[in-house]
Amino acid sequence: MLRYLSKPYPSIIEDGYKKSLIINISVAFVVFFVLYVFKPSLFFAETVSYGLRDSLMFSAITFIVSIFYTNILTRLFPKIFIPRTWTFGKEILMLFSILFTIAIVNFFVGREVFYPSSEFDIKTFLQVIFATFIVGVIPMIVVVAFYLYYHQKKLSEKAKNINNALTTQVHSKTDKTYLVTGQGKNESLEISLDQLAFIESIGNYCDIYYLLNNQPEKTTFRASLASLRAIFPDDIIIKTHRSFLVNIDHIEKVSGNAQGYQLFLDSFPDKVIPVSRANINTFDSIYH
Repeated sequence: MLRYLSKPYPSIIEDGYKKSLIINISVAFVVFFVLYVFKPSLFFAETVSYGLRDSLMFSAITFIVSIFYTNILTRLFPKIFIPRTWTFGKEILMLFSILFTIAIVNFFVGREVFYPSSEFDIKTFLQVIFATFIVGVIPMIVVVAFYLYYHQKKLSEKAKNINNALTTQVHSKTDKTYLVTGQGKNESLEISLDQLAFIESIGNYCDIYYLLNNQPEKTTFRASLASLRAIFPDDIIIKTHRSFLVNIDHIEKVSGNAQGYQLFLDSFPDKVIPVSRANINTFDSIYH
């Protein structure tokens, strides 16, 4: 069970805030549809008719709370919501937190709307919490587990096909060298494509990993990833992630999980280079 919870999981943040907005709107619409059409007797049953006003109110609460978590908290605490380290367990924990928050807001807003002069009632409060979880927990776990299984299976199979293609890949051979410069003093490096393995961006700096006399080396330049990407041919040095450029001739093996691909290089076997879902189609096109 613990191993399953630790499996990498696609982060909604990596898809971008626009997509998360669309997802949250869709979830709110489903809540509205269920309440308005089926009118379930969940809480505040004596006074809630789940007509247009009531259904809109509870679906709006769902939308606002979800947006708060996915589009606001993720920006306020980026070190907590890191896509590369996101797991199935973290996704479940966040969704449970969203459900619990929705339940609390449902209770206090509902009490003000339907029982404005009433005092806090722990029994009604627990009923609202329970009803919200009953409605949300089972579909949430089923959808999240299926999403994990589907993407992991799909990308694992695609990774196998890419590994087969790697065995017949013809590496480009050229003596042409490229001058890499940074913004810092005396930051320059003349390097060939055969030497360059990958580049990793960390803040305002880039770590350049390359071979010198067949030995792995690393140097750090003050430069943006975009400026270094413009130096090299984009059919050999490709962007796999917002923080990585990789020389495809140095890729030895590819594995896949629900988050994307992981690249293993012949020259730096201890480094694992991610291919984010946003770059998967471009990466796939190289080997098809």
